[in-house]
Parts: sequence; structure tokens; C-alpha cells
Amino acid sequence: MKIHLDLDCFFASCERAINPKLCGKPIAVGGRSDAKIFSKNFHSRRLYDKNKGAFVPNLFYPENKKEKEDFNSFFVENSENKIKIRGIITTASYEAREYGLKTGMTIRESLRMCPPLLVLTPNHLLYHEFSHNLYEFLKLKIPLIEQYSIDEFFGDLSGWVKDEDLFDFCNNLKKEIYEKFKLPITIGIANSKWAAKLVTSSAKPFGVREVKKE
Repeated sequence: MKIHLDLDCFFASCERAINPKLCGKPIAVGGRSDAKIFSKNFHSRRLYDKNKGAFVPNLFYPENKKEKEDFNSFFVENSENKIKIRGIITTASYEAREYGLKTGMTIRESLRMCPPLLVLTPNHLLYHEFSHNLYEFLKLKIPLIEQYSIDEFFGDLSGWVKDEDLFDFCNNLKKEIYEKFKLPITIGIANSKWAAKLVTSSAKPFGVREVKKE
């Protein structure tokens, strides 16, 4: 049987993992389509080379926390005496989604729909570090693991875990990942990887669901 592992609200979850005060609050990570997202930092490049997948971006912001910009410097522009808020939402927590927020929505509209929203500037190197560390951990737990994107993985448990033990194995793995990394994850189980991916979407958030062969 195959499994699909999908981290819940990944960018927002990473921010919560290093700042627990954000837990339970409506938060979002924003993004901008600017040239400054590209970095030639060698540490960044080495990490990317280790962290490849079908949809793993190689874009980085400064990894030095002192260089991380605040909301005003990153998203707010003062042009011709007019203040404009630029950027879009790349990840929103489930608390924020209850207000109707979605990925790709402008930050300006998101703040109008959800006044208590906390919009965080991105730290992509942090997200890649979490993703890579989780991948290394999963390689110890699953005999065949494939990184599909920065927050998604496929695994093959055929011949490793008995079919009757699959659900318990994945449920324990989900709990262990949260205890070790403070990252909520959802796992789908099916007889093919793409079926498992569909199952995952119906099990979110922080769930495990199995669709048996029959």
C-alpha cells in the first residue's frame, strides 16, 4: 500500500513551531513577486540541492533573522503619498480560513475579511530546513520515500507494514512527527500514490484515512 503525507498549513506551521505564541491565532504567511527573493547564498544552494522534489521551489529569502523584514517594510509601499499594501497570501492557518481566506488572495483583502489576522513575512530557508529534516526522518521510518513538494511526500509500505497494521502505523507516525517537529501532518493510505493523495485531502487537517483495495 502507498501513503501520501501532506503537512498542514506548512509555512504557518513552521512559524508556529519556532514561536508557539502564534498557536490558535489566525495567521498567514505572505509573499511578493520581487527580484529580491532570489539569493546566491551558498548555504541556501546546498540545502536546495539536498531538498529536491517535483514541486520544491529554489527561491530563498535572507536566512539571517536580523535581515527578516517586518510587515511594513515588506508589504507596504508609500508611492505618491499613497499607502498601498502589496502581496498575496501563500499559506493561511485554519483559524484564518474560517474567515474565508484562501491561498492567492491579496493581503489587503485578507485583512479586510479577517481584521485580527497576523500576516508574517516569509522565511523560505526555515521552511526548507524543516522539510529536509522531516525527509531525513521519514527515510528512517519508511523503506521507500519520495519527496513530491516542499510539504508533501509519498511512501511505499508494501512488504514493510501488514495491511491490517497500516492505519495504526500511520497514526503513530503522525503523532511522532508532531512531537518531534511540532508540525501537524495528514496521511492518506491507498493502493496507489495518486489515490492516496486524494484520500489525504478528505482527511485534513491532522488526520489519517485509509481506503482499502476493495
